[in-house]
Amino acid sequence: MMQIDIDAEDVRRFADALGDYPQRARQQVATAIGRTSRKAVSLVAKDITQYLAVTQKVVKESIGKPGRVSKDNLNAHVTVRYGRRLSLKRFSPRKKKTGVSYRVSKKKGKETVLGAFMGPNSKTIAPRLGGHVFKRLGKARKPIAKLHGASPWGVIVANRRKGPLEQAIRRELKAQVDKSVRDLEFKKQGSN
Repeated sequence: MMQIDIDAEDVRRFADALGDYPQRARQQVATAIGRTSRKAVSLVAKDITQYLAVTQKVVKESIGKPGRVSKDNLNAHVTVRYGRRLSLKRFSPRKKKTGVSYRVSKKKGKETVLGAFMGPNSKTIAPRLGGHVFKRLGKARKPIAKLHGASPWGVIVANRRKGPLEQAIRRELKAQVDKSVRDLEFKKQGSN
């Protein structure tokens, strides 16, 4: 989980910009935090998809939605779920005679799991298996195991992306605070 703190100077700038409307300061801070938390989900997904060969939509499924921010609750948490590996179904698997090929990383080429299957033979995919990739655990017909690729959390940890992501989110929070201050100053000028 990544946590970003609000700088006291940002709140002070809000209070200065509001002047005679200090009761609106908390609501404006809440709005800035809410916008930042929604943007943070997109920033994290975009960063992960630089390494994984999946879409941002797939990655966002493993990122927790930020909670609702209000003037009474100035907290927003963006959580990438720990240890939730994505099914190989998400990595464009292709059936071959020898097994199933897939591509997990954008930096590396395709890999093949020998003996894996997606259906009864190399030409058909069984609908009841849902497009997932399986491999037999022994010589017998059963048991079979569903195969998984990398987890988005693992990509962040392995590539040491937590620090750069936190910095990007802090920059976004500062930009949102600046935007809110500009909007308030514009409204104050318009009312005079």
